[in-house]
This record gives sequence, C-alpha cells and structure tokens, in this order.
Amino acid sequence: MESLLPETRRRVESVASGPDCPVESKKARKRRLRHERYLAERATRRAAAKERRRQARLDRERHCTSSSVADSSAGPKASASLVSSRELDRAVRDLLCESVKPTDAQSFHCLVDLSSSYLLTEKELRKSVIQLRQLYVVNKRLVKDALRREQETVPRFHIHICGIDARTQRIRSLVFGDETLRWPSISWSSADLATSLANAPPWPVVVLTADATETLTRVEPAVIYVIGGMVDRNRLKGVMWEQARALGLATRRLPLELLPTWRGSRVLTTCHVFELLARVASGESWPRALDQVLPQRKRMPSVFAKNGEDSAICRVAADHDSATTPE
Repeated sequence: MESLLPETRRRVESVASGPDCPVESKKARKRRLRHERYLAERATRRAAAKERRRQARLDRERHCTSSSVADSSAGPKASASLVSSRELDRAVRDLLCESVKPTDAQSFHCLVDLSSSYLLTEKELRKSVIQLRQLYVVNKRLVKDALRREQETVPRFHIHICGIDARTQRIRSLVFGDETLRWPSISWSSADLATSLANAPPWPVVVLTADATETLTRVEPAVIYVIGGMVDRNRLKGVMWEQARALGLATRRLPLELLPTWRGSRVLTTCHVFELLARVASGESWPRALDQVLPQRKRMPSVFAKNGEDSAICRVAADHDSATTPE
C-alpha cells in the first residue's frame, strides 16, 4: 500500500472499506467546492446586479433631465418629446393594444399560416414557432421608432396566426409558456387559411411566395398579406403557391432583384419577410429595406467592394424612389 500512487491508494481503500464508505475523487471534490462557492456568492452577485440596474436607471433619469433643461428654449413641444423610456414603452403598448382590432382599416394586416405544419418535422416546427416572437419584436420596434420621430401617422400591424394544431400548441407552450398571451397586436386561431379569410373583412388578399411571377411593389393598409410559417430548408417547394391557387388568391414575390449583391435563395424566413413588410410600410424603400434586413453572409463580396456595394445600393434606391414617386 505504501508504494502505490495516492489516487490508486484511495481507490484500493474505497474497495476495502466497502460501498458504504466511498472516497470522493479529486474531480468530484473540485466540482462540489465550486458549487458551494457559487451558492455562497449568489446573494452577493444578485445584490450587485440589482445595484447596477438601479444606477443605470438613475443615469437615464439624469440624462433625460439634463436634456430637457438644455432644450427648454425649444418650447413645450421639444420638452414633451423627451419622455422617459418607461412612458414610451407604455405608449407603444397602448398603440399595439389598439391595433389588435382586425377590422381597423388604417392599420396593416399580416396573416401567418401554420396549417401546413403537419408537413414539418419536430425540429422544423420548433424553429418556425421561435420565429413568431420576432414578429412581435419588429412590430413593437416599428411603433417605437415612429413615436420617437413624432410621425403624424404611426404604422402598425395586426398579426393573426392561424392553423394552430395540438402539436404546435405543445411546442409553443414549451418554448414560450404563457408569454404569448401577453403579446399585443397578435391573435391566435386553430382555423385554417380559408376559414380565417372567410371571417376577415372583405379586403384584398396577397399571398407572399417565392414561386409567384408578379412582384410586390408597395405595402398598403386594409390589405391582408399572407405569409407561410414554414422552415423547411427548401424541402417543401410550392406549398403556399398551390394553396393560394386552390383558393383563388393573388400571389406576389418580394423584389429581391433590387439588392445587387444578393446571391441567396428567394425563399426567406417568416421573420425576414415580415420585417421587410414593416420597413416598407414605415416609409423605407425596397432597396434600403432589403439591405438592412437580409443577412450579410448571403451577399456577393467579390462583385462589389464595400464602397462599391454601398454606392450601388444607393443608386438602385434612388432609381427606385424616382420610379415609384408619382408626378
């Protein structure tokens, strides 16, 4: 026993002493001590994080106060625009709660169809459900930016998600829990696309699909834009186009040709399509919206240098603005 290494000696002693007296290994001892230190320092870390949040809140309040004092000479309008972030978030939520009415002709309307979710695998459906949160985030950001710029009209979307089956509900509960119930301007339904459109106001319906032959030129209120909520890696091609043709609905595709450096697929994710609609609805041109939304990894870096790419996008945006501006 004396000639054995310490680790081997502990193992021999543990076997000799029986299973009731196990010897803790070096790795297990380190893990136990690390966990004990974590538990001992948890209260201190939480208190420090709480103090950092309080200090950041005080800094924001001091910044708002100093800005209001500096701009007091600009009149009451400038002072009223310097509201706190909490008041701005409350105003955004109130506007989103107002836009939840599906019969509002002044708002923009988007319908996400999940009725073909039975064709997706469990992993694909989970990714599709996760992307639904980005729709609420983009809609909230759209309203907040409009309030900060003090626009006369605040563009906002009413989002209706249809085709929710039992499997989709289970995945939604696992991913978000009850969080989806607190998303204003978003409504959920188990009805299919045809039933949802039958219960909607008699407005024009446009199905967005990469297989369409006509291009979407503008985003208008009182028009229902249908997006397929599928993440299929181009495995299920033409599903939304076939469904739109069976229902006799108009189809449009996004003008991806306005982005000169785009080399990816014409099939985009649900959140990318909705963000493009939201940016164009807020007043951006298609080239600028495509440049801001579409990922950089699917561009052609060898065709344009950085400056050349920016100038090409600006040139296409200027040509598009001049072509779409009424005389």
